[in-house]
Amino acid sequence: MEYLWFIMLNRFWYMKKIKLIVLISLLCGNILVPAAFTQTGPGGVGGSATNALWLRANAGTSTTTNGVAISTWNDQSGNANDVTQANIAQRPLYNTNVMNGYPAIQFDNNSAAGQNDFLSGVDAATLDNTNGLTIFTVTRMNNLGNARSIIAKRTNVGVNQAYMFFYYTTNYMWLDVVSNDNRFNTNPTAYSPGTNYILDFHFDGTLAAASRVKIYTNHSLTTTSTESATTIPDYASPFIVGSTHVGDNRPFGGYIAEIIIFRTALGTASRIIIDNYLAAKYGITLGLNDIYTMDNAGFGNFDHDVAGIGRESATDLNVDAQGSAILRILNPTDLNNNEYFIWGHNNLIQQAIDSDVPAGVAARFQRVWRASEVNKSTAAVEIGSFDMRWDLSGLGPVTASDLRLLVDEDNDGIFADETPISGAVSLGGGIYEFSGVAIIGDQNRFTLATINLIQTPLPIELISFKASIYNRTSVQVNWTTKSETNNDYFVVQHAKDGYSWIDKFQIDGAGNSIQTLNYNVIDETPHKTENYYRLKQVDFDGSFTYSEICFVELGAIDLGVYPNPSNGFITISGLSANTEFITIKNSLGQIVYQIFKQEFEEKQTITIDLSIFPAGHYFATTNLGSLRFVKL
Repeated sequence: MEYLWFIMLNRFWYMKKIKLIVLISLLCGNILVPAAFTQTGPGGVGGSATNALWLRANAGTSTTTNGVAISTWNDQSGNANDVTQANIAQRPLYNTNVMNGYPAIQFDNNSAAGQNDFLSGVDAATLDNTNGLTIFTVTRMNNLGNARSIIAKRTNVGVNQAYMFFYYTTNYMWLDVVSNDNRFNTNPTAYSPGTNYILDFHFDGTLAAASRVKIYTNHSLTTTSTESATTIPDYASPFIVGSTHVGDNRPFGGYIAEIIIFRTALGTASRIIIDNYLAAKYGITLGLNDIYTMDNAGFGNFDHDVAGIGRESATDLNVDAQGSAILRILNPTDLNNNEYFIWGHNNLIQQAIDSDVPAGVAARFQRVWRASEVNKSTAAVEIGSFDMRWDLSGLGPVTASDLRLLVDEDNDGIFADETPISGAVSLGGGIYEFSGVAIIGDQNRFTLATINLIQTPLPIELISFKASIYNRTSVQVNWTTKSETNNDYFVVQHAKDGYSWIDKFQIDGAGNSIQTLNYNVIDETPHKTENYYRLKQVDFDGSFTYSEICFVELGAIDLGVYPNPSNGFITISGLSANTEFITIKNSLGQIVYQIFKQEFEEKQTITIDLSIFPAGHYFATTNLGSLRFVKL
């Protein structure tokens, strides 16, 4: 399958994946935020003023090579609360594809002195010195039973102790806030090894002592307990990941994928959005308020860079969100209590393709976004119109009047039958806004396009990716890049069903290149019939994206399909006495038409009317082979 016109996003948001442009943002608790302050924190909640720390394994690690120890894990919040480990023997490992395709940091189970893995950072007032704290963690324990700390800020037990969040006896979660005088646990809720959890704790010193601290599991409230302290002091203690304190040798023994710290007691709306961001990213089902459903396989797994706006009340809301991606949504006109608009993308490579576009549109992003516009019962709602801003900085020449917003309003998976939306305005700094967007509703897909590849060229990077029969028993996979930026390696993935992917080949990338480069591999062990291939491209920082999917069915290629492209009728030639069936499949591998031998027996050609099927890419398949064609 070939893809034309690849978008080059330069050093600011890179070739195939988006790099975060850190903007100053401000969130005052959960009060309405002026539109001038972009919410670039997790899920589009907060910014560096309140988001004190953001460690995620898919960004900021000193290595992205599977099984190699990391010395540094850099904070993505903008506060530079990095954690490091100078002792080689105590460095945890970077592991790829641990949770839903995302990496995680593996801490060993070695309790020998000077051998247990942990990372630590210098004392920072942004990590304590507050009367409110909300911490989100994503972990998978391999070993339980002893004190196994996810995070801690203290110099020793009860000494300069701001907090510690840890697995402990009877496999409960335990929490200390301001020393360990009010230590409590999640009894009777215990946790199991080998299971991915989103575990959060919430401290609000303004509440009554009996309800000041809470632990949440997969967003559901697990425990509420008493805390006598109203404020966490500015303690002179390091921040530690994977150990109770620097001198303790009890190991964590498992995986940590993400840690987020807010120096405020976040409201319900913000916590719902962040937990939905984490649940989508890591493939974890929330026990409550799992309202972003576009991350489910049935909706296409729009798991990536999830962000959202929402409201619980006039003082508990998030109405301006960008997160770590290029899309910002703000200024909803009719956002009511218990209503949310949450979006994510399918993580396809940031390239422009000239197929599946309406008349007058030259090319569109291959990457597609999808939204849930719902209340907390996941019933569809209408939040009115909103402003949509796209950060295209570094894209090269962009003329605002060339940009088009494409919305799959009828939810048929096709953009070619939609009406392009114009009216983008340049706000400067590479930011382009469509104001008053009201057409995007619950479950709608949307993307960005251009009508002019000269003024707004969306430069070519990935020229093609395709898979084809090499001989009757093997498949050749080819791809070509025009340039590469921060490209560590490619992974060719293979599946029989289009869903259950395995890594088949890993090929080193060129790092940085401005030359046209060709790659190919031969799969000597494909499935005997249907085969699906896709390309995973991984940057040096661990970020990754996927190509679209190529379908190959082994067998003799004596077939012909014409006309190609077609506006409704196709003729299939090359049929023989050995042809058992004819099947037409769409680009997702779904059967849209099928007939069997008795209906075309002794014919060498057959004409099929596809006028009722939407425009797109299709495959004409028999038991002897498969060919691709385009329905206009």
